[in-house]
Amino acid sequence: MAFTRRLWEDLKACKKEFCLFDDYNWDWTLQHLSSKCVPGQIRVLKIKATRVFHMGECGVHHKGKNCHPDEKKKKVEEIIETNKHNFFPNVLSVGGYSKFKLRDPKPNGGWGDLRDRNLCLSFVPDKQE
Repeated sequence: MAFTRRLWEDLKACKKEFCLFDDYNWDWTLQHLSSKCVPGQIRVLKIKATRVFHMGECGVHHKGKNCHPDEKKKKVEEIIETNKHNFFPNVLSVGGYSKFKLRDPKPNGGWGDLRDRNLCLSFVPDKQE
């Protein structure tokens, strides 16, 4: 992940909103900041297709339903083989802006421990310090 110094300064100014938003996923927290605290909207450059695959059919969100990791691995390997010619393009094109208006996400929890929040807040000192 990379961002400008200006965005870093904006994020630091939003430290309370960041550290106190009760969601264990920092990406949802950044989306929250984009709608509530950061001036303007955070713009992101994203790829059309991923190189990261979720293997979590056996994980927390699925509770053992359809838990076949070997089948999932095989399917991912097939996708990679079929698309390997796209992995290292010589040209990068930027396609424009999304037409979708992002909503402020509801917090998913998992970030309510006061110790975590205080540690997070301690990383950016208040301006008086």
